Amino acid sequence: MPEEMVAHTSCQAELGFPIAPGMVFRQTPPEQATVPQIIGIGSMVSTSYGTGPYRVLSIHDEEVLGYATHNLVCEKEGRKGHYYINELVAVNGRILHLFGNNDDEVILHGGGQLCLF
Repeated sequence: MPEEMVAHTSCQAELGFPIAPGMVFRQTPPEQATVPQIIGIGSMVSTSYGTGPYRVLSIHDEEVLGYATHNLVCEKEGRKGHYYINELVAVNGRILHLFGNNDDEVILHGGGQLCLF
């Protein structure tokens, strides 16, 4: 099955894209920091796919396909509205997408929870 024909997010799966056979769903190992322990309210983040920078307004827990994930609600300076980055897990200090075939990453700028600007 071609890679572009399989789900890279739960939204795509809900729309009928098949989940790749043997899909690896990332999870934060028990001894490692979680998304809210790495990224705090007020943190500045961007994405590996070129969006941002965003200021994190809130972090929410969500279960997706039975897996624990986190969602960020963000704002962008000078723009109205909120931006959402969903289905995140922390692995080895990196903020990655739940789906193992999704290379999206959230990049933290500055000092995490103490970052004010």
